[in-house]
Amino acid sequence: MKRSALTRRTPLRSGSALPRTRLKPVSARQRVKQREWASVCAKRLKACGGRCERCDALAHLQGHHKLPRSQGGLNVDGNCAMLCADCHCEVHEFPAFAYAWGWLLHPWDAPIAIGGAKEDE
Repeated sequence: MKRSALTRRTPLRSGSALPRTRLKPVSARQRVKQREWASVCAKRLKACGGRCERCDALAHLQGHHKLPRSQGGLNVDGNCAMLCADCHCEVHEFPAFAYAWGWLLHPWDAPIAIGGAKEDE
């Protein structure tokens, strides 16, 4: 039989070739942080009227930490911005512009209230 582009040399094995992996259990502390962030995002979503704070889009909004948690940012309203998926990607893809426009903050520029080192004025 002549082989076309749609036929295989060897047939596929039945069943899954990849082993199933169990999900990592989430600690109680992590669940509290997730709930805290969800409530902050819900408040922020209501405050911004359900629109992206950067481009006014209505769909696919995501919570964004202005001061990243890896740099000491807290899950508080002042550190949260609601961005659409496209704007959120752009903020992280082009950090130089994001820092210039205030969508990302350096720890030394951020107020203490959101986890930074700068005194509120």
